[in-house]
Amino acid sequence: MKFLLLVLLSSFSFADNHEAEKEKMFQENKSRMQAHLDERIGQLNKAKACISSATKHDEMKKCREEMKAGMKEIHSDFKEERLERRESRDELRKKKLEEKIKKIDEKK
Repeated sequence: MKFLLLVLLSSFSFADNHEAEKEKMFQENKSRMQAHLDERIGQLNKAKACISSATKHDEMKKCREEMKAGMKEIHSDFKEERLERRESRDELRKKKLEEKIKKIDEKK
Protein backbone atom coordinates (compact mmCIF):
# COMPACT_ATOMS: atom_id res chain seq x y z
CA MET A 1 0.00 0.00 0.00
CA LYS A 2 2.79 2.40 0.92
CA PHE A 3 4.56 1.54 -2.31
CA LEU A 4 1.45 2.37 -4.34
CA LEU A 5 1.07 5.68 -2.54
CA LEU A 6 4.71 6.50 -3.18
CA VAL A 7 4.35 5.71 -6.88
CA LEU A 8 1.25 7.86 -7.18
CA LEU A 9 2.87 10.81 -5.43
CA SER A 10 6.00 10.58 -7.55
CA SER A 11 3.93 10.44 -10.75
CA PHE A 12 2.04 13.59 -9.74
CA SER A 13 5.32 15.32 -8.99
CA PHE A 14 6.67 14.30 -12.40
CA ALA A 15 3.53 15.57 -14.12
CA ASP A 16 3.77 18.94 -12.38
CA ASN A 17 7.43 19.25 -13.30
CA HIS A 18 6.69 18.26 -16.89
CA GLU A 19 3.92 20.85 -17.20
CA ALA A 20 6.21 23.54 -15.78
CA GLU A 21 8.88 22.60 -18.30
CA LYS A 22 6.37 22.71 -21.16
CA GLU A 23 5.23 26.18 -20.05
CA LYS A 24 8.84 27.39 -19.87
CA MET A 25 9.54 26.10 -23.39
CA PHE A 26 6.34 27.71 -24.66
CA GLN A 27 7.36 31.10 -23.26
CA GLU A 28 10.86 30.80 -24.75
CA ASN A 29 9.47 29.88 -28.17
CA LYS A 30 6.93 32.67 -28.01
CA SER A 31 9.51 35.35 -27.18
CA ARG A 32 11.87 34.04 -29.88
CA MET A 33 9.11 34.12 -32.49
CA GLN A 34 8.12 37.66 -31.50
CA ALA A 35 11.73 38.80 -31.82
CA HIS A 36 11.97 37.24 -35.29
CA LEU A 37 8.74 38.91 -36.36
CA ASP A 38 9.99 42.26 -35.09
CA GLU A 39 13.15 41.86 -37.17
CA ARG A 40 11.13 41.07 -40.28
CA ILE A 41 8.73 43.94 -39.70
CA GLY A 42 11.69 46.29 -39.26
CA GLN A 43 13.17 45.12 -42.55
CA LEU A 44 9.82 45.50 -44.33
CA ASN A 45 9.29 49.00 -42.91
CA LYS A 46 12.76 49.97 -44.11
CA ALA A 47 11.94 48.66 -47.59
CA LYS A 48 8.57 50.45 -47.58
CA ALA A 49 10.22 53.76 -46.72
CA CYS A 50 12.83 53.23 -49.41
CA ILE A 51 10.20 52.44 -52.04
CA SER A 52 8.06 55.40 -50.98
CA SER A 53 10.99 57.77 -51.45
CA ALA A 54 12.02 56.29 -54.80
CA THR A 55 11.46 58.53 -57.81
CA LYS A 56 12.93 56.31 -60.53
CA HIS A 57 12.72 52.67 -61.47
CA ASP A 58 16.42 52.15 -60.71
CA GLU A 59 15.95 53.47 -57.16
CA MET A 60 13.02 51.13 -56.60
CA LYS A 61 15.05 48.24 -57.97
CA LYS A 62 17.84 49.07 -55.51
CA CYS A 63 15.28 49.08 -52.67
CA ARG A 64 14.13 45.61 -53.65
CA GLU A 65 17.69 44.30 -53.80
CA GLU A 66 18.43 45.76 -50.35
CA MET A 67 15.24 44.19 -48.98
CA LYS A 68 16.12 40.78 -50.42
CA ALA A 69 19.64 40.99 -48.99
CA GLY A 70 18.32 42.02 -45.58
CA MET A 71 15.74 39.24 -45.49
CA LYS A 72 18.34 36.72 -46.62
CA GLU A 73 20.58 37.78 -43.71
CA ILE A 74 17.69 37.49 -41.26
CA HIS A 75 16.84 34.00 -42.54
CA SER A 76 20.44 32.83 -42.30
CA ASP A 77 20.62 34.13 -38.70
CA PHE A 78 17.42 32.23 -37.86
CA LYS A 79 18.82 29.10 -39.47
CA GLU A 80 22.01 29.32 -37.40
CA GLU A 81 19.98 29.71 -34.21
CA ARG A 82 17.81 26.75 -35.15
CA LEU A 83 20.83 24.54 -35.85
CA GLU A 84 22.44 25.53 -32.53
CA ARG A 85 19.25 24.66 -30.65
CA ARG A 86 19.03 21.34 -32.48
CA GLU A 87 22.64 20.45 -31.63
CA SER A 88 22.09 21.38 -28.00
CA ARG A 89 18.91 19.31 -27.85
CA ASP A 90 20.65 16.33 -29.47
CA GLU A 91 23.51 16.53 -26.97
CA LEU A 92 21.05 16.59 -24.07
CA ARG A 93 19.18 13.58 -25.46
CA LYS A 94 22.43 11.70 -25.92
CA LYS A 95 23.48 12.48 -22.34
CA LYS A 96 20.12 11.28 -20.96
CA LEU A 97 20.35 8.09 -23.00
CA GLU A 98 23.87 7.42 -21.72
CA GLU A 99 22.65 7.92 -18.14
CA LYS A 100 19.81 5.45 -18.67
CA ILE A 101 22.20 2.89 -20.13
CA LYS A 102 24.56 3.40 -17.20
CA LYS A 103 21.71 2.83 -14.70
CA ILE A 104 20.66 -0.34 -16.51
CA ASP A 105 24.25 -1.61 -16.49
CA GLU A 106 24.54 -0.88 -12.76
CA LYS A 107 21.42 -2.94 -12.03
CA LYS A 108 22.92 -6.01 -13.74
